[in-house]
Amino acid sequence: MATYICELDQGQQIYIENQGVQTAIALVSSGPGQQQSQRNSFETGNWRVPPTGFRTTSGVVLQIEAEQGQYFIQVQANGMTRLNSAPSLSNADVLPLR
Repeated sequence: MATYICELDQGQQIYIENQGVQTAIALVSSGPGQQQSQRNSFETGNWRVPPTGFRTTSGVVLQIEAEQGQYFIQVQANGMTRLNSAPSLSNADVLPLR
C-alpha cells in the first residue's frame, strides 16, 4: 500500500493512501512546538494510477482515477470535500507527489 506525500507551504503536507476501497487523506501542519492533523477518507475504489495534486485559488485539489471513475477532492485548511464535478484546472499548478 503506497503512501503519496504532497509538500505544501508553511510546513504543511498532504498524505494520500489507497486503503482498499477507501482513499485516506491527512493534512498535517507542523510549526514550532506543535503539530496538527486533519484526516478524512472517501470511498473511491482501487486506484488505476497514482493521484495528481493541483494548487488552485481555493486550495489544493486531488484528482483520483479509480476503477469506478474519476474523483476530485478539495483540501483546504478548514476541511476536505469531495467535489461533485470536475473543477476548472486550466490555471492550476501541478503539485509533485512523492
